[in-house]
Order: sequence, then C-alpha cells, then structure tokens
Amino acid sequence: MLFDAEGNFYFTDPVHRDPKKRESLNVPTQRQGSVYYATPAGTHIRRVATSLQHPNGIGLTPDGKTLLVAETFAASLCAFPIRAPGELGERRPFATLPSGYYPDGFCLDEAGYVLVCGVLGGGIVVFDPHGTQTDLIPCADRLVTNVAFGGPDRSTLYITESGLGRVVAREWPRRGLVLFPDRG
Repeated sequence: MLFDAEGNFYFTDPVHRDPKKRESLNVPTQRQGSVYYATPAGTHIRRVATSLQHPNGIGLTPDGKTLLVAETFAASLCAFPIRAPGELGERRPFATLPSGYYPDGFCLDEAGYVLVCGVLGGGIVVFDPHGTQTDLIPCADRLVTNVAFGGPDRSTLYITESGLGRVVAREWPRRGLVLFPDRG
C-alpha cells in the first residue's frame, strides 16, 4: 500500500492461488494481477493497471511522478507515469533483477535509489533512479521479503529475513523517502 500527496492510496493485488487446486508455490500462475487506487474511506476504488505478473511491492519516485511496481514472477520492476491522481500512463520496464532474485517489498531513498528485496536470492538489489543496478547487499537469509527505512533520521534500513524469523538493521548513507504525506 502506498499513499500519494492527496492522501489516497495505491495497492497491488497479485491474484493469489486457489489453495483447493493445490498449485505449487514455485510455479508462476497464468492469472494476472492488478494495481488499484482508492480513497481512505473506501468510497472510491478503481483498477488502474492490469496484466501484471504477480504485482507485489509498490513505490513512488521522490518527485511523485512515477509509480513503481515489483512484478515477482517477471523478476523485474515496471514504471507508470502518473498523469493525475489515480490516472496512470503507459507502462514501461524499469529494472530487472539478477538471475535467481525475485522482487518482493522495496523502498526508495531520498535520492531515488530503489532497494529491492531479492527473495530466493538472499539479498537487497539496489538500483539507481534510472533502473541501473548499482549494488547487491547480501543477507544471511534467502527469504528477504521486505525493507523499510526508520530510525531518528530515516537512515536505518530494516530488512525482514523471513526464513530466519528476524528483522536486521543496517545503516544507509542517505535518508529514506517519506512514505506518506504530512496531512497536518
């Protein structure tokens, strides 16, 4: 879930498998997921993007003009220009993760660097604001599922290592991007 400057939010729906069909968790499903835009009161919910390969993490660039979506089964992130609140432009590729890494949760720092959990690969894949990989931060667990900034100055990175059942903290050279607008 991701709030915009108007206080509304975007969220992904990966179209989860039907447990009655006993579908393997290791085989991508043919069903496609979507991104939705909604008001906090729930009075307006609209699908704004479709045909995504298991959309998962979601984020906004620092200027608020581009929506990023992690497509787990495509091992990549795509980008949508935001034309108006809840109105997206043409989808384009943003970044591709290394072989064996599948995007889950991600966050951005104030400079626009995107830190993506590479589930099954066991690390955080870092992309610059243009989608070029700049770093790969190894983790002790292959099931790195989410990442967020926190701490007094938002420069502490909190990483969930789901297989080990823990959250790891490490410092980052820049502050994390604010996740929601100050509505005072």
